[in-house]
Amino acid sequence: MLAAAMQTCSAALNSAATLFAYDIVKRWRPATNDHQLVLVGKVTTVVATVIAIVMSPLFGHYNTISRGINRLISYIAPPLPRCSCSCVFGKRRRARPPI
Repeated sequence: MLAAAMQTCSAALNSAATLFAYDIVKRWRPATNDHQLVLVGKVTTVVATVIAIVMSPLFGHYNTISRGINRLISYIAPPLPRCSCSCVFGKRRRARPPI
């Protein structure tokens, strides 16, 4: 059971590091070499781990993790449709959609 939990955490941290390194850093700075991307991935992993450790007491107040996640989503989800609608129907929208 512990090995499965460790594998889940490892996969999540690896995905976060890869997404940040390639989708954000590589797009902003295309000349970034592989060594620098690995360094960015390592730093991202450490930052994501620290954020997870800091946020863990927030979920300790709930009886189950499901209630904690649902509560977190209830704070994050309402602004998303508002942002989407303002992008689609707002006056400052683009003539061409971004690719």
